[in-house]
Amino acid sequence: MNEYYEDGLTLKEQALAVQRRINDGTIWQLEGAAGRLAMRLLEEGLCMLPKVSCRDYYGNRVPSRDKLKPGAIGTWRYVEERYGRSWAAKLARVK
Repeated sequence: MNEYYEDGLTLKEQALAVQRRINDGTIWQLEGAAGRLAMRLLEEGLCMLPKVSCRDYYGNRVPSRDKLKPGAIGTWRYVEERYGRSWAAKLARVK
């Protein structure tokens, strides 16, 4: 579960590992450091929110990336504007 903390990972490799946990919602159920890392990567544009909304540990709703205004943090467009269409597409394919 903590594959995103392994030494030697590039930032993008780390982001892909975190994206898997964002997509399945488990990142929001883990210790606070994991959620903070996910938020930092979302704000940086290295990750995007999931296609389906979910709930965090406290029951707060984590929105779907498709329910936000285009260009907002966590959306496809936000990622695309910062790291390009190919990176956004790669994140979208993460299972």
